[in-house]
Amino acid sequence: GFSYDIKIYLCHLVYNPKFVCIPRLENKKRALFCMETFSTKGQYANAYYPICEILSGSTTSRRLGPLAKSCFPHTLKIQSIFLCPIEKQLTISDVPTAIHTLEHISYYSLIGGYKNLFKHKPSGKYLYGVTFEEIVAFYYFDEELRTLFLKYILHVERHLKSLISYHFCEKFGESQAEYLNPVNFNSAKKNQKAVNRLIHSMQNCISMPSHYNYISHYSKVYGNVPLWVAMNAVTFGQLSAFYQYMPNDVQVKVSKHFPGYTEKQLHQFITIIAKCRNVCAHGERLYDFRTQDTIPDTLLHQKLSIPLKKGSYTLGKHDLFAVVLSLRYLINNDDFKSFKRSLIQLIKRVLKQCPHLTQAQLLKQMGFPENWEKICRYKIY
Repeated sequence: GFSYDIKIYLCHLVYNPKFVCIPRLENKKRALFCMETFSTKGQYANAYYPICEILSGSTTSRRLGPLAKSCFPHTLKIQSIFLCPIEKQLTISDVPTAIHTLEHISYYSLIGGYKNLFKHKPSGKYLYGVTFEEIVAFYYFDEELRTLFLKYILHVERHLKSLISYHFCEKFGESQAEYLNPVNFNSAKKNQKAVNRLIHSMQNCISMPSHYNYISHYSKVYGNVPLWVAMNAVTFGQLSAFYQYMPNDVQVKVSKHFPGYTEKQLHQFITIIAKCRNVCAHGERLYDFRTQDTIPDTLLHQKLSIPLKKGSYTLGKHDLFAVVLSLRYLINNDDFKSFKRSLIQLIKRVLKQCPHLTQAQLLKQMGFPENWEKICRYKIY
């Protein structure tokens, strides 16, 4: 075996001063194999020799420093690949493909974001036989999940913008001065700061010069940007706040388009949908989505026999399944069935690609009950 004086300084060079020691011969062979693979591409050639010199004991840390610094970006990729099988028992079946993957996805986003599903919690080690490719497959599953949810959340967004614009203008008219006037909102003392922030953000949406051609056109030609035009430039967060602080009678008119729930309960659905949209739009991890906001108790909670704990449903309140339930109430039946089919396909495919992941484990992390696929069998109100 190797002397502990022979060290690889990858962590020292890239992240921290800790040394990574390679005491066993088989690890040496593995390292050389990885480095030979790197050296097959010209851009990795400079990284090959300093590492091999360390492995053979023919160089020192002082000699390595300048050499490794000259190939810093490649050292990071070497560390990512090299440390996984040795330190974390993660099998890499195809090293060149793994290198290519890490050129496009950061090590932190990939391994740091999705490793926990594939680990044995008590020991902190990967389950026996888990591969790098399984984690990559799950990463892309989460990416497709974001795309799917965002597609149908945008349906909700368009519908709500249309309804809010129509009913607000029905009461106050189409002048931009009306939605920029705090008097036309629920400006109780506790809401004053929030209403002022909302109006300021609406003013920014229509200010000139504008990035939006339709804003520029209405501002220059008519000297007025009606709400139904301005709404196209409003974010879902702003939309949620606009609904929250509208006069109650306007909220009621909007909520009547979604039977079975009050205007306040509709705002709960909108709030959690807005939080999920932010996660999707910013490329954050979605499969285990959780938020402090909750949706109201629904008939579907009861029909799906979701268990209660201390009087509250344990699933479908502030997790990803809560977003699914919200979509069930906020998009039409045909759209929801299409959404559900696509979601089932995504789940089935990732379970085939990840043999170390069970359906029960995945659904638990997503906050889904095991019988969630029956969601379309029941009336929603």
